[in-house]
This record gives sequence, C-alpha cells and structure tokens, in this order.
Amino acid sequence: MTSEFGDDVRYVDLAPITDPERVPVTVVGALGLLDQPHRSAIDTIVRHLSERQLLLVLDNCEHLPDACAALIVAVLDACPGVTMLTTSRVLKKSERNPLCISTRRPGI
Repeated sequence: MTSEFGDDVRYVDLAPITDPERVPVTVVGALGLLDQPHRSAIDTIVRHLSERQLLLVLDNCEHLPDACAALIVAVLDACPGVTMLTTSRVLKKSERNPLCISTRRPGI
C-alpha cells in the first residue's frame, strides 16, 4: 500500500485520547515530529505534510469530532498529496468524499 502513497502510511489511534486539544499533538507524535513551541501542532503537521504524498489514518474519531474535523480540513486544504482515512462508530455527514461500505453481503 505504501507504493500507492509515495512517502508513507501513518496510523493514529485516537481511542485513548480524551482531550480534544491532544488530537493534533498525537498526530505530531505519530508523524515522528518534534513539538515546536513557536508553532501550533496543526501548523507543524501542515508544514510537514505539504510537500508529501501519504495516507494518514485517524482511527476512532467519534468522541472527538470537532478536533478531528479541524485537523482534517487544515490538512486536506493545504496538503494536496495527503489522503486521509478516518474511522468512527458514529456516522457523520461530510462534504469530503466519504467511503460508502455496503452491508448487503452476508457476514458483514
């Protein structure tokens, strides 16, 4: 799968995060970046990803919808080479290409 996404595939598990402000900080860590005190975590992420081509997976977004949405919008607006896959147990409407999964097959 990494060949399809050039630079990398990164997975971020948000299940243990309870503070919405920790979402971007957690992603900074998952990307292997250092916290930059003079820059917001979202800005650090965007600057790092702006010239890269990768898949960023955010798992368990359901309990942090606003924080995840802010991060997703910032990254997708500024980083054309980034594809994001987010998971949630709660269905959210999105203007960004949602992935539809059919549940009509037996066993799903």
